[in-house]
Amino acid sequence: MLSTLIYRSRLSVEVALDVLEQVVARAKVNNEKINVTGILLFDGEHFFKY
Repeated sequence: MLSTLIYRSRLSVEVALDVLEQVVARAKVNNEKINVTGILLFDGEHFFKY
């Protein structure tokens, strides 16, 4: 089954960028294991996930 999700969110000011990098790295590994693909855009405050 093929599904598409589009999601927009904002980074909490309490989250350090180094922690964010760790979350992205972990998600990349987990997504690969379960064949989740897409794109993550980040402008320093907002995320757009497709």
